[in-house]
Amino acid sequence: MMRALLPRLAARFRSSETSGPVLMAVVVGLAAGFGAVALRYLIAWSQRIFFGGGAALTGYLGLGRVHLLFVPAVGMVIVAWLVARFAPEAGGHGVPEVQYAVRHRGGRIRPRVALVKAIASAISIGSGGSVGREGPIVQIGSAVGSAVGQAAGMGQDLMRILVAAGAAGAIGGTFNAPVAGVMFAVEVVLTSFAARSLGLVVIASVTATVLTQAFLGSQPAFQLIEPFTLVSEAEFVLYLGLGIFVGALATLYIRAVYGFERLFAEWETALWIRAAVGGLAVGALGFFGSEHIFGIGHEGVELALRGDLLVSAMLLLVVLKMLATSITLGAGGSGGVFAPALFIGAMAGGAFGKIVHGLFPTWTAPEGAYALVGMAALFGGAAHAPVTAMVALFEMTDNYEIVLPLMFSVVLSHLIASRLPELPLEELEELGRHRRTRSWPVVDGDNRLVGIVTDTDLLSRDEEDPGTRTVGDLMTASVVTCRPGDTLAAASERFGEFDFQIIPVVESDADPTLAGVLLRSQMRWAARTLADEHRRLLEEREQRLGGTLAAMEQLDFTVPEGSRLAYRRLRDLALPEGALVAMIRRGERAFVPSGHTEVEPGDRLVMVTSPDGIGHLRTLLAEWSRGA
Repeated sequence: MMRALLPRLAARFRSSETSGPVLMAVVVGLAAGFGAVALRYLIAWSQRIFFGGGAALTGYLGLGRVHLLFVPAVGMVIVAWLVARFAPEAGGHGVPEVQYAVRHRGGRIRPRVALVKAIASAISIGSGGSVGREGPIVQIGSAVGSAVGQAAGMGQDLMRILVAAGAAGAIGGTFNAPVAGVMFAVEVVLTSFAARSLGLVVIASVTATVLTQAFLGSQPAFQLIEPFTLVSEAEFVLYLGLGIFVGALATLYIRAVYGFERLFAEWETALWIRAAVGGLAVGALGFFGSEHIFGIGHEGVELALRGDLLVSAMLLLVVLKMLATSITLGAGGSGGVFAPALFIGAMAGGAFGKIVHGLFPTWTAPEGAYALVGMAALFGGAAHAPVTAMVALFEMTDNYEIVLPLMFSVVLSHLIASRLPELPLEELEELGRHRRTRSWPVVDGDNRLVGIVTDTDLLSRDEEDPGTRTVGDLMTASVVTCRPGDTLAAASERFGEFDFQIIPVVESDADPTLAGVLLRSQMRWAARTLADEHRRLLEEREQRLGGTLAAMEQLDFTVPEGSRLAYRRLRDLALPEGALVAMIRRGERAFVPSGHTEVEPGDRLVMVTSPDGIGHLRTLLAEWSRGA
């Protein structure tokens, strides 16, 4: 009896439009909250083993602090082996891997990623790797969300939402910042503020935050000795300068991280050697520079907020932390880039604030205020998530009085860090020699399409070019594009009309975010495959409906507001015998519906039926056009 009952309960759960998804969001939030708490304990345990044990050993041998040199290398080698052996996608930052899963894998993440990421990141941070815990916990929470969706047999749309819900719960629980968790999920992971996804993301974030507060308390992530305020309107000129300064640093930080990743990836040597060399480099930075660069750097940020560091020390820590984070990730460490961004921003802002407060003490806030704004500005610029940065710093410090200068500097930093890519043309030519690519879309820091460069453009450039020109100088700004909802027939016409090798795909006419590219070779393959599939479906439809293809009739129907058809599932519509809803166009998207698909106002239904049923279907459509 139980075996017969369980499948029925599972089917009922999957078909639910409210209780099922809400319950799953709660489960994902609880799991993300437990993950946030567990990761903190794992990191503390790892620190005791590596630094506590290392200090005891070198102390026994009379070697003093020399363990600081070698502990990061030991941890890095262990992490590199662990990730390569069990889950390669658990390496690196964590957030880009989640974004890739959402956009290209339908939200599917292997469940083992959560466990491997937790262990690898705890070892990375606990052994002195200069990374944060927010990237790992985002990947852990997202993996849990994906696992819940897969276990419940959910479709790709809901799976993506559950992945984002896991990310929201992770950020909310880690930073005790539920609103920032929601903003992060919709701004960075989903890049969409759809009402349904927002509701489930909120539920997961609140659930995770409540759970972590029960274990760790409700105090903000950073304790301020005093609330910071805007002392004078004239300070906006200074915050303008801070935004520009930190925006430039955010750009440098991004380039350093990816530059060192590329440098280590191109180094043809054993994995453990790369990890060991990277770990020794990080150890040297901490041993000869400052121990504040090890791990998350929470204590260093608190010192900058209190104004307890010298200008020279803070500027040195900006350089050291940037190098340490880039080397840690490049050499195979596992951890986030946002906590280091907060550290670098705090040091840069603190140094800036100490200088201007010394020059203008009567009309400027203490240097801690500039450190706080610098944190948000560098986080927003580096993560390309200005809204998340603003909200996160409010919640993490419980300081709302400095809202105007903080927003001002964050937006400026984001704009500077989001300017065009400046890849030298020589580097693009080198890429072209190793890849069978004849065209390259060009995007800005927010992944918005701004142009395209072709091999013809590269060949036609001046041979006496001094070598300083970039992709932005050579690109063509006027680009023919497709949208995800365009038919393959329309895309094929564009290929034939313009003789392109690739066509960039953007989210919509109003949103130029690059969603992907179409290749001419892919179009040829798709045309053959679809022709075969179309022929098979037509034969099945002919057998089901009777008659021949020539006898089929097609009707298009747009669902009006207030129609009795709206918000009902197709399985409940009682269509005439022989009638099918073959496709639904919803905004920019077109898809083949299932029986559980809920019709929404504005949907365009493409329906087919036999000649005998066309009259009945037209009558039914006329009834649907009227209000309920």
